[in-house]
Amino acid sequence: MKKLEDGLCYGLTHLFLRYAHANYERTFVTEFYREIKLAKNKGNLTDKSNSFINKLFHSASKIQLLSDRIINIHNTRCDFSYPPQNHNETIENYLIRILKINIIQSSSHKLSSTDSLKFYELTMQLYFYTYFPNLRKNLLKDKMPFEIDCIKEHSKQVKQKCSNHYQNNLSANSIESFFKLSECFQTSLLKKILENKNKKYGIFYEPYRSAKKISEYSYNEKMTLKQFKQKIDLRLKRKQDTISDFSSQFHAMGIAIKHLDGVPIFEFFEPNKGLVITTEKEKFFRVLDKVSNNYTFLKNKSGEKVIDANISYADKLHQYPLSDKIKEPKLTNHKNTKGLL
Repeated sequence: MKKLEDGLCYGLTHLFLRYAHANYERTFVTEFYREIKLAKNKGNLTDKSNSFINKLFHSASKIQLLSDRIINIHNTRCDFSYPPQNHNETIENYLIRILKINIIQSSSHKLSSTDSLKFYELTMQLYFYTYFPNLRKNLLKDKMPFEIDCIKEHSKQVKQKCSNHYQNNLSANSIESFFKLSECFQTSLLKKILENKNKKYGIFYEPYRSAKKISEYSYNEKMTLKQFKQKIDLRLKRKQDTISDFSSQFHAMGIAIKHLDGVPIFEFFEPNKGLVITTEKEKFFRVLDKVSNNYTFLKNKSGEKVIDANISYADKLHQYPLSDKIKEPKLTNHKNTKGLL
């Protein structure tokens, strides 16, 4: 129970989206929160209920762990300090000194000791792969194909944006940009792990932001609420179903829009409150407006609130449910419940 109250919003939202692809999202919300309510009121659970909740918490926690690492990597990198390069200090030693100051010796960041060492290791791997071709074969040894693709992609960006005049090493003047790309490299790896988990269920999302779009790491690549609504309108015109997360700076929520018997059904999932269901687009948009006002969102350079949203390639879900692929855990009630929760 404490885990729920402490916050598993990213994990629970992702489970909601996963079940939404199988048309089981209402069942997920009904069964899970019913068991949570029983646990709060009675304090004791049957073995069956306890097993059900534990399995869902386990699935949510695994997803939450990845999300937390992504957030902690970003927050840690944003707090970096960059002392000037010392006289006769090599760029490699300068890079190591910055990592030691901000990662190894600092106690202010939220990375675990294991994640701190991983940050250090992956940053140096990106540096060595980019500027020391003779080390590349060894650096790629035992790596998965997606890891190889990721380091190659981000290495190209480092070479293009962070190199000295001779293109043979980092420029000290571009050291901050290098760490921004290192963050992008590391978070891309974590997001790819999540994407691969989704692929087991035949779930595919529009690509996450890649390094190709980043000249200066900023949040103006994300969508404003107006742009998000326009995207929904476009998908509605095309009769496309939409499943997406809807995240503020510190909180994750989920959206599912499905065409049932020719009528779009709008669903908004708030992990702390439950599920809102309506057939009225304007009412649904008012819910988005209310959420936008009630939570803290990052802002772009124009001062507009921006939403972190990854929309899946979900079309005609009601015709091709993925229920046979959902195993973590299998829900007992195979009929979607009706009404507002």
